[in-house]
Amino acid sequence: MFMRLLIPSWRFFDITGTIPGLYVRVLGSKDFPDQWIDILHPPDLHWHSLLFNPLGNLHHTLCNTLDNLIQHPEDQYSIEVIDQYVRYYLVAKLQCQGGNLYQFKVTGSNFDADQRNEEDLIISPETFL
Repeated sequence: MFMRLLIPSWRFFDITGTIPGLYVRVLGSKDFPDQWIDILHPPDLHWHSLLFNPLGNLHHTLCNTLDNLIQHPEDQYSIEVIDQYVRYYLVAKLQCQGGNLYQFKVTGSNFDADQRNEEDLIISPETFL
C-alpha cells in the first residue's frame, strides 16, 4: 500500500506526448446547449487520498483508456468503457434525462512553443441516452 509513496510513477520519466481530452454534448435539449462540455477533470486531492483514492483511480483509468484509444482507435472495448463513463456522467453529474441524444469526442493536445494545439481524434455517432 505504501509502495506508491516510495516508488515514483513510471510515467514521471516519460516524454509528454499527446494529452487526451474527453468532451460530451447533449443534442436537441433545451436544458443543454449544443456545445461541447469538458468532462475529464482530475479530482481534488486531500491528505487521505494517499490511502484511499477511488476518484483518482477512476481518473487514472480513464486517462489510460483514452491513451489506448488514441493509439488504437478501432479498440471496441476502450470505446465501450468511455461510452459507459459518458453515460454515467450525463446522468449522475449533469442530471440529463433519458431520451436525449448525446455525442462524445476524444481530443488530443500537443504543446508546441507554449501553444496548445488541440485536435479532434474520435467523434462518436449520435446515441440515445
